[in-house]
Amino acid sequence: MNNDLLWKFTRMTVQAIRLAFILAAIALTLGFVISLAGDGPSFVQIEESLRLGILNVDARVGLGIAIGTAMSMLLLAERFLSKINAILAPLPNGDPFHDQNADRLNTMAWLALAIQVLGSMMWFFPVEVLAIGSRIKLQSDLSIAGVVLVLLLFMLARIFRLGTEMRSDLEGTV
Repeated sequence: MNNDLLWKFTRMTVQAIRLAFILAAIALTLGFVISLAGDGPSFVQIEESLRLGILNVDARVGLGIAIGTAMSMLLLAERFLSKINAILAPLPNGDPFHDQNADRLNTMAWLALAIQVLGSMMWFFPVEVLAIGSRIKLQSDLSIAGVVLVLLLFMLARIFRLGTEMRSDLEGTV
C-alpha cells in the first residue's frame, strides 16, 4: 500500500468516525429529551434538593444526565477528530510543522482532558443509573491511556511549536 492510498484511507476513516459520532450524538440527544419528559423531578427540583443537601434524584433524571454527559463526550470526540482531519489534510503537499498544527495539537490535548473528566463523572451517578446504563452499555471511567494521551498531546504541541521556531530561525540564518 503506497503512502497516498494510506493517507486517503486514513482521512476517509476519520471522516466516517466523525459521522458516526455525530449520528450517535443526535440519537443521545433524543434519548436525553425523552428521559426527561414526563412527571419526574425537574432540574429546578434537583437544584433545590442539592441546595438543601437532600439529593433525591430518580433514575430517569439521572439517566438523562448520564446521556447528556455521553453526548458531550461524543461531541468533544468529534471535535478531536476534526482537528486530526485538519492536520492530515495538507500533509501530502508539505510539511506538518506549522503553528496551526501546534495549536491543533494543543486543542486536542484539552479536548482529550475534557473527555477524561466527563468520563470520570460516571463514578458519581447513583447505582440505579449505572445499572440502567450497564444494560445499554453507557459506561466510562478515568483511563490511564487517556491521561497518557493528554500528556503526549501537550508534549507534541510543544515539540511542533519548537520545530516551527527552529525552522524560522534556520531560514533566517540561511
